[in-house]
Amino acid sequence: VQTCALPISFARYLSAILYEAEGEFNDAYVDYKKTYELEPSYLPVGADLWRMASALGLAAMIFPLRETIITPSDNA
Repeated sequence: VQTCALPISFARYLSAILYEAEGEFNDAYVDYKKTYELEPSYLPVGADLWRMASALGLAAMIFPLRETIITPSDNA
């Protein structure tokens, strides 16, 4: 049985946004990362993941993904 990841990834992304708004940056990072794993083609989540990882000093952990993540500086 194959299920669609879109509802799950949307819920994760929304959760990450809410965590970030509440200042729960570690939880936001976890949900941004899980969203990215489910839907790597959704461009905004890559930028959000990179921003949150950088803010937490975790950018080195996701650096191997750097080539596939669209960051805000890439859009400038």
